[in-house]
Amino acid sequence: MAVAENKSERIEVRTTPRTKTLLQRAAAASHKNVSDFLLEAGITAAKRP
Repeated sequence: MAVAENKSERIEVRTTPRTKTLLQRAAAASHKNVSDFLLEAGITAAKRP
């Protein structure tokens, strides 16, 4: 069983309205909220060799 970690850190991002809309649509298409979508994409990219 995985141990749940407390999410206590915050990341803020500034973007254009167009990019925000694009990310919101991509997150919705993935059935995720924007935060989860960005975290998953960022972690996946960071783990690539």
